Amino acid sequence: MRLTDAAVKAAKAGSSTKDMCDAGAVGLCLRVQPSGTKTWGLRVSVAGKQRRFNLGEYPATSLAEARDLAARMKKAASRGQDPADVLSPPAPPAAPTMREAIGTFMETKSDNRSQAQERKRFELHVAPILGDKPVDTVTKGDIDGLLHALVHKAAMRSEPNRVFGSLKGFWSWAVYQRGYRPDDPTAGMNRPIKLEPSQVRQKAGTVAVLALPEICSLYQLASALPSSVLPDLARCMIAVPLRREEWTQLRWAEVREVVEDGWRGWALKIPAARMKGRREAVVPLPRQVVTILEDRRRLTGNSDYVFAVPGRNAPFGGWKRAAETLRQALGSATEWTVHDIRRSVATALARDVRADEGIIKRILQHSEGSLLGVTAIYQKSRRLKEQAETLQSWCDLIEQTIAGGGAEVIPLAGAHA
Repeated sequence: MRLTDAAVKAAKAGSSTKDMCDAGAVGLCLRVQPSGTKTWGLRVSVAGKQRRFNLGEYPATSLAEARDLAARMKKAASRGQDPADVLSPPAPPAAPTMREAIGTFMETKSDNRSQAQERKRFELHVAPILGDKPVDTVTKGDIDGLLHALVHKAAMRSEPNRVFGSLKGFWSWAVYQRGYRPDDPTAGMNRPIKLEPSQVRQKAGTVAVLALPEICSLYQLASALPSSVLPDLARCMIAVPLRREEWTQLRWAEVREVVEDGWRGWALKIPAARMKGRREAVVPLPRQVVTILEDRRRLTGNSDYVFAVPGRNAPFGGWKRAAETLRQALGSATEWTVHDIRRSVATALARDVRADEGIIKRILQHSEGSLLGVTAIYQKSRRLKEQAETLQSWCDLIEQTIAGGGAEVIPLAGAHA
């Protein structure tokens, strides 16, 4: 017979155990004990053998629930699975540790231009504190404690905000992509440092800008520094003010002769994946930089990287020590960072070379949208000739100033409208 809720409820105990089978779900029976206890049972064939499973007592397990369980267990058996797993599903796999999850997270960022720095950030600051904790056990307090230590014990001035940003990206991936836990422990948290030193200087109007004599002195002093990388790297950064990583991670495959946009010459052709704006860059090289790179090829030509330490195949990475070496070499009273070189050169291009600001923006590899607005949809020239003339005039000015020619303005070969 097909059982109904009324029939199940009305079933009376007898002197012996009796089974009431349900035609609505083959194999499902209600067993009524002499004591009056009613339990659901299911007979199903598993690997050619009949097995009986207890599905729970009535009324805690209703007729509808018993039928649903029976249907799912028979489906599992038909697939060769153990029907018991429906009753007691296996525990979900344990969440990975932070160290394991971060490793997987970084694999998803293999094309990110700052992937190496972010990996190092996790290794130095996160893994030693949280690396062995399962992802689903990390608390907001754990993260706040880590950041607090970076700010107040390690006395870091900018890195805590970088760590916080990396953790925000990690937790977004861990929660919404991987489902390691239902909540983001960084939600509602603020950056540990409200204003970084560079922002404080910007706000106060005290950003460091090296004067032309200081830039030229740094260029001259750099060539005598006791390093296999820093003399060439520092002069290239002064000659062509790209971002730090765009120079340090430069590959030999990116140094080539270019015929493009009505201009021919040696240039850096940097793929979009390495640029901040995710756009391929073509950067004309003045003859002084071409000479530096020709000498460097004899030193590190067997490496993939231009500024590798001889005998190694890895980009230069010792910036903290390098920056201090440069500051000591210059002996300037002005407190400045490596990034301030880029700012100082950009300022000198306008002030001392009288370069067009649009050309300076292109040399700095700023976005075309910020340069041209809607015109960028139509105007596709990179103005490589004008960039090349500007950079050559800049490097000539450096050489003339060092040679004692003074710091007069050297006009460009042509006007750049």
